[in-house]
Amino acid sequence: MNLTVLAIVIAYLIVITAIIFWSGKKVKNYHDFALGGGAMPWYVITGTMFASTVGGATMIGYVGSFKTVGLQWAIVPFVGNLIGAIVAGLFFAERLKNLNQYTLADMFKIRFGNKARVIAAILNCLGEFAVVASMMASFGTMANGYLGIDYRVAMVLAIFIFYFTATKGGFKGVAWTDTIQSVIIFVTVAIVAVISYNRLQAEGGFAALPPHLLNPFAENMPWLTIGGNAVSLLLMFFVNQSLLIQRINACRDPKEAKKAAVANALLCGVFMIVGIGIIGLAANFSTGPDVTGNNVITAVLATMNPVLGAFYAAAILAAVLTTANSLLLSCSMTFVRDVIPVFKPISEKQQLKYSKAFIFGAAVLAFVVVQFMSGVLSWILITYTILACLCVPLYGGMLSKKTTPMSGFLSLALGGGVAIVWEVLKMFKMLPANLAAVHSIFPGVVFGVLGLLLGLASSKKSSAAQLYVVDCFIANRSYDAADAPKE
Repeated sequence: MNLTVLAIVIAYLIVITAIIFWSGKKVKNYHDFALGGGAMPWYVITGTMFASTVGGATMIGYVGSFKTVGLQWAIVPFVGNLIGAIVAGLFFAERLKNLNQYTLADMFKIRFGNKARVIAAILNCLGEFAVVASMMASFGTMANGYLGIDYRVAMVLAIFIFYFTATKGGFKGVAWTDTIQSVIIFVTVAIVAVISYNRLQAEGGFAALPPHLLNPFAENMPWLTIGGNAVSLLLMFFVNQSLLIQRINACRDPKEAKKAAVANALLCGVFMIVGIGIIGLAANFSTGPDVTGNNVITAVLATMNPVLGAFYAAAILAAVLTTANSLLLSCSMTFVRDVIPVFKPISEKQQLKYSKAFIFGAAVLAFVVVQFMSGVLSWILITYTILACLCVPLYGGMLSKKTTPMSGFLSLALGGGVAIVWEVLKMFKMLPANLAAVHSIFPGVVFGVLGLLLGLASSKKSSAAQLYVVDCFIANRSYDAADAPKE
């Protein structure tokens, strides 16, 4: 067991535990629990957005991708995390905040009705749960590799750590601990990047690297794959409940929501493209040619000061934890607000009770799923694609009065359904080679748009109340159901 890493991790857990207990004392109702009372300052929302965006996949997987793919890989975070987040911040953050809804499915309800709400809720829950399962697997791998804890024991610990951090302080506890963790993550990666850059300079600088790694337009990876990942991340950010919608709804006002989203975009862009990019490119000299994928960062850290390696390992665990607890809290919101009410109405007090029970149950289920499905880590990209397909019906509905309730329903069903089927066919090698190279986001978006258009022929048009939602969204003014026209 690495005692240095263990000491750092224990110290870190003590600090966040204290913050969570402090935050938990301020939770008086479900609004406090789910959205921190809707009064969080922009800089805290920026911190929690950044910490939740930068998961273990970024700090581990992106390093390996930059080493082997070079600057071509920078297109993925540039389009998906930088451009996508800036556009979301500048054009959609205020508007989404002004809708005054808790969840993504809530937005589908007020625009398209209950059928669309249920499908959106199911797709969102499945997507977020898949990432929780992958984060649990990542936590077990990191705890085993850096702390020497048995893999399964580590995941059992993860159940209770995920549950505690997500429930005891509610969103406010998650947000403040995320903000602290974001500083740890950013600073640690910055230090490793500076050391990696100095080593790269000692080897002759960027000019010493193979030219194809420095050309962002070199086809080191199939363009259909790179482009699909970039487009998937771009669209996914516009509808991401845990990263965008929940965060901006927790902001104290729409202007601060806009500021937080743009600030997060700039931080993520610098972090992923510059910081992680330098570490990955420099790894071509500090690690052997046979070291690829998730093993690259481990090999890089093995060449550095053990204390620095310990902090990076702790930062990865922090990134995994922030992503997991944010997703569990977000997923529980969808469950209690958009799934349970389909069967029976529940009070706000019951929402708080059921949310906490759901979070524990989801953490336990994630543990079980990981035991029997070792390929769960590959679900992340599939999840991003499924969530990205929600972008077409949501904004197609919010920006056009012509779309009908059937438009929303068909776009959700066809877009998300085709994306899932496409991935399953690829998994079982049932697609021809030329089609297997096509990222599932492309057929998902095409069929999502088709569903939106087919719905225009429906005889049941949008109600006056549903059209009022469009007016509020386009005009960027606050929506209140009490002000909506009566049928």
